Amino acid sequence: MALRFVTASMAATAMIGFSTLFPAAAQEEPADVANLLCKEVMILSGADRDTTIAFVHGYILGKAGSSKVDLDKLTDATEAFLNNCVEAPNANAIETMEAAVK
Repeated sequence: MALRFVTASMAATAMIGFSTLFPAAAQEEPADVANLLCKEVMILSGADRDTTIAFVHGYILGKAGSSKVDLDKLTDATEAFLNNCVEAPNANAIETMEAAVK
């Protein structure tokens, strides 16, 4: 029960964070997470960046049909993701995280 609450809270917070990434899209049409760029994640700070990265992790888990998280691998993947985004800011964030997770 507590895990569901945490998951729901993270999803709600991520959606609030995404409204700062896609302000025009939020008004005109739904934002497409698949088009999120590394530089859009990297310009965020604090809780906004953390929440967006957590959302990307969850998105990838959902695509894979998984609900299991290895926190050590998640931490390593996040570090690799951030390093790769610094090197390639115009890269797709989802694809960059997927490569970091493997």
